[in-house]
Amino acid sequence: MATARQIKMGAAFVEVFLRDTAFTKGLRAVSGRLKRFGQSVTGLGARLAAGGGAIAAPFLASLKVFSSVGDQLDKMSQRTGFSVEALSELGFAAEQSGADLETVEKGIRGMQRILRGAERGLTTATDALDDIGLSLSSLSGLDPEAQFTAIADALSKQSDDTKRAGLALELFGRAGSGLLPLLSQGASGIEALRKEARELGIVMSTEDATAAAMFTDAMNRVMKTFRFLTVMIGGAVAPSLTSMQKTITSIVKTTTEWVKENRDLVVGIAKTAAIVVG
Repeated sequence: MATARQIKMGAAFVEVFLRDTAFTKGLRAVSGRLKRFGQSVTGLGARLAAGGGAIAAPFLASLKVFSSVGDQLDKMSQRTGFSVEALSELGFAAEQSGADLETVEKGIRGMQRILRGAERGLTTATDALDDIGLSLSSLSGLDPEAQFTAIADALSKQSDDTKRAGLALELFGRAGSGLLPLLSQGASGIEALRKEARELGIVMSTEDATAAAMFTDAMNRVMKTFRFLTVMIGGAVAPSLTSMQKTITSIVKTTTEWVKENRDLVVGIAKTAAIVVG
């Protein structure tokens, strides 16, 4: 057991030790470094998080555009019978001529209606084809893309601008007017624009469009699932809320009736509260 003298000596040693300014400064320096290190680690974490967000944002935006464009082309290909590549190229060609891909699709549907009408022997359809020097037999063996090009090429050879515009409406429906600058370039002009799209590398492949459509459909399923989950949660909570609403309504009704019967008392309490607050 330590004696009183030993305790005093130990206390004196600690006091001298703590008064050592060099030691104290050392401790403070180490403490400062540790604090700065912690702040730097925290700042680095924040910068990494911000940098990660900055890196991820363009990828997410690109994925959104990819899925939207690809899904549109995939569905349009199924509706028209045109390949994704052809639609992608014609979309660019139409934009260079003042139209867009949606107008191309409408024009294709108009062309297919006129061909269907010619198959049924409708005079308006057969006459429209005769006016540009074509017949159903000359087009029936071609795929939809070749039919579009053949009709556009024959239409471009019409020297009368007014007649060409009228025939465009007959052959391609209301979209014919918007597509007329493109159609007037004929097969060679349309092919030149399609080739330019390929050279620019802006033509989407069937594989990419299919992948985009699958991704879009998958995300739609996920959103539907979450939406239904919300409905189920609402269904589970609704009975309790309904029961609570009945209780609250009963309390409010009772309270309202009491207030009506004790108006003077309520006013007195309110005045007293105002005085107290004042």
